[in-house]
Amino acid sequence: MSASATVGESMSRPTASSRFARQGLFVTTALLGLGLIGTAWTSYRGAEALAETVSQGQAERLLVIVREERPRRGGPPPNEAFAALLAQHAGEGLRAIAFIGPAGRVEASAGELLTVPLSDEELGPGRAFRRLGDRMRVVAPAPPPPPPWAAPGWRPPAPPSPRGEPRLVLEFEPLLAVELETRATRTLVSSALAALLLVGAAGVFARRARRADALIERLAQSERLAALGTMSAVLAHEIKNPLAALKGNAQLLLEGLDEGTRPRAQADRVVRSAVRLQGLVDNLLDFVRSGALERMPIDPAEVLRAAAEDAAPRARLDLDAAPATWSLDGMCLRQVLENLLRNAEQASPGEVSASARVDHDRLIFTVSDRGAGLPEGETELIFEPFHTTKTRGVGLGLTVARRVVELHGGTITARNRPEGGAVIEVAIPREASEE
Repeated sequence: MSASATVGESMSRPTASSRFARQGLFVTTALLGLGLIGTAWTSYRGAEALAETVSQGQAERLLVIVREERPRRGGPPPNEAFAALLAQHAGEGLRAIAFIGPAGRVEASAGELLTVPLSDEELGPGRAFRRLGDRMRVVAPAPPPPPPWAAPGWRPPAPPSPRGEPRLVLEFEPLLAVELETRATRTLVSSALAALLLVGAAGVFARRARRADALIERLAQSERLAALGTMSAVLAHEIKNPLAALKGNAQLLLEGLDEGTRPRAQADRVVRSAVRLQGLVDNLLDFVRSGALERMPIDPAEVLRAAAEDAAPRARLDLDAAPATWSLDGMCLRQVLENLLRNAEQASPGEVSASARVDHDRLIFTVSDRGAGLPEGETELIFEPFHTTKTRGVGLGLTVARRVVELHGGTITARNRPEGGAVIEVAIPREASEE
């Protein structure tokens, strides 16, 4: 027993350590990913602000160029002058030029202006910048081009209001700003993908580490069970024959004593103790059996009914949803159900209920009671060998039950009911040959 416990402890220490390391690695990777995304987002927003500044700088430069080279008296007509400017600076993103006279009409233009009308802000005093899709529009006050008939020194009359002031309209593609935004977007996307890959890699590592932990736990449990099985087999073999002789002779002695006498009572106590010891030995032998099953189609309702007759005759059975047949080892499964029903009857006499049904192609047996329930944190420990809260018994009944259920390919779980008491559920899948 001490050897198996030592094995279990030695196997559980690396499991706890790896769990801590796994959680720390996952949290660290997640924080790194969030930091990477945060840095990329900050850079992206900074690039957006910088792109706006670059666009306005590009607009100022184009305004200066157009003002310096605007149509002059004696030169080419305004439309041709604007067209020449447009061709000369098309590589810088310039796409359209227009001169709007005091009356609000386009008096000279080149390129293809967008059909979006000027806003009140653009028609007001000063300069106005506006983004229109992939273009930027800038509107600024400008002196009108001199008419062909104007004499030297001609000046346009003062406009009656800012809305009557001549306006110079430029539309251009902010090439530098677009390049900045594109690079910032690529950086943000690549950072997000890198963060997702980091978190995904950490998740894969954590999942594999959990599988390794589960494997270590199963190996530790297998070694514990192997050590306990060897010890139990030796003890059962050494005790069984002397115990049978003790029980037989005590029963013979009991039959020869008179009723009501003290020797008769003492002999009766010896017989009861021998019977109890024989039951413990039988449990030990059940624990170390090879576990070979003989499955065949049987009636699950009949198995539960027979188990209840022996272990909990007053139990309330719900068998309406039970299937007609299921592939089971009837004898072994009946032993499991008897154990569960007997425990429930001891926890709350006369308040035990059991049912059989099919759920998602699994046969479900449920046994519930209205007792004190399971101790906190012991819903898994109750299936461990030699773990018991009873004053009598060795704690092998539920261990044997879980082993039988797992040999059927199923699971057995325990939980407490919200209204009080405990529920144990056995789930056995259908054999593939029956599908």
